[in-house]
Amino acid sequence: MKFAFFTHWELSKPGIKVKENEERTYRPDGMLPLMLNADVYNFTIPLRTAVLEVYDWIIINNDKALYNNRALLEQIFSLEKPKIAVLQEGPIFDWQSWTMERQWDYRQLLKKAELFICNNKEHVKYYKEYCKNVCTYRVPMNLEKLINHRLKEKKDAVVLNGNFTPWYNANSSLEIAKSRPELLVCMQTMGQSQST
Repeated sequence: MKFAFFTHWELSKPGIKVKENEERTYRPDGMLPLMLNADVYNFTIPLRTAVLEVYDWIIINNDKALYNNRALLEQIFSLEKPKIAVLQEGPIFDWQSWTMERQWDYRQLLKKAELFICNNKEHVKYYKEYCKNVCTYRVPMNLEKLINHRLKEKKDAVVLNGNFTPWYNANSSLEIAKSRPELLVCMQTMGQSQST
């Protein structure tokens, strides 16, 4: 099977492959295209229909950048051959501030997808209201590699923020941080959380 993965990442060129040990592969949304050997595209790049029709599946990383190119989304969903899956990157914090039109478009988008992939079991029931096929996708982040990759010098404290909060399986990052007793560990939580 051939997969395409659409995301907000800055790319050197369209259709790249994610390489193992790239920093983004330590996150769940970066691990999925690596596991599937998917060709990765940015939402902002217009593509010919012939390019998209060679794929069996197109996976859309559902994040804020997705709405920056509505024409590309409409093009993807108008195709007959590839099946479409939507990967929910995390909770939508700003849902209440969306316009009614954008909320409506989002719901219509889910209804058109063949598969919806979410991070938490708690969200499955909600998304089944829109998409008949819903599954969970939880890949533990390789926090040790990520921390070593980012830290250039020894630090006295660590703050777990953004992508390291509960919808991304934050407990693993918290355990790694707490395993270093000399570090002060702080954690910012945003949006929904889940029980462990």
